[in-house]
Amino acid sequence: MTSDRAARLGLDRDLDLMWKMAFRDYQLTSKAKSVGMAIHGRVDGNTLTCWPSIERLAQDTGLSERAVKLAVSELVEHRVITKTRRASDSNLYMLQPPGQWVRREPVRS
Repeated sequence: MTSDRAARLGLDRDLDLMWKMAFRDYQLTSKAKSVGMAIHGRVDGNTLTCWPSIERLAQDTGLSERAVKLAVSELVEHRVITKTRRASDSNLYMLQPPGQWVRREPVRS
């Protein structure tokens, strides 16, 4: 997310930069990083949430839907995001502050 887009969405620039820098250096598979950045690029700046479908995330990242589901599970396991099931065909994703992330050895893809 560019700084201009972050400002348009109301996402605090310092928080945006802190999240991206921590995420870049965090030990995750490349697929999880790709999906994490796709989710980050869609968040509402006030709530830090978004609700893209698995199909949309697959289109955004060029990954298969199965790979996206595995990557989302990895992000949830590391507490980089939370996932809440919605009544529709999409989930609600919420970015979590880097201080709440849990370090685990990633499974290499």
